[in-house]
Amino acid sequence: TPSKARIMEAVALVQGQDPMRGIMMLREIVKEEPDNAEAHWQLGLFAVQSGQMDKALERFRKVRELDAAGFPDVWFYLGRTYESMDSTDQAIACLLEYRKMVQDTAITKEVDRILKELKDKQ
Repeated sequence: TPSKARIMEAVALVQGQDPMRGIMMLREIVKEEPDNAEAHWQLGLFAVQSGQMDKALERFRKVRELDAAGFPDVWFYLGRTYESMDSTDQAIACLLEYRKMVQDTAITKEVDRILKELKDKQ
């Protein structure tokens, strides 16, 4: 799809020479296609990188609403974002959801470690 190519171009800009231009392109795509889960996903990841957890949370919630099946990692990122905002109950709920979907034992061990830390905080 044309938007897929534009998203890839925007991501390359963000990771390369012109981050702000890439972010603006992604925002433009979201404005034109509010249901474009991939564009919301990329904006969420970049929000995490820049420490804007409230914006990341908003983006990841939108991805979950639009296409959680297409972006199973959204549950992990939601969990970690909630954790960074001291919303331990929501973090645990999201990570438990993610845990159900993961097959890779290395990943499940890491998720279990994070869950144990969170439960110990409660």
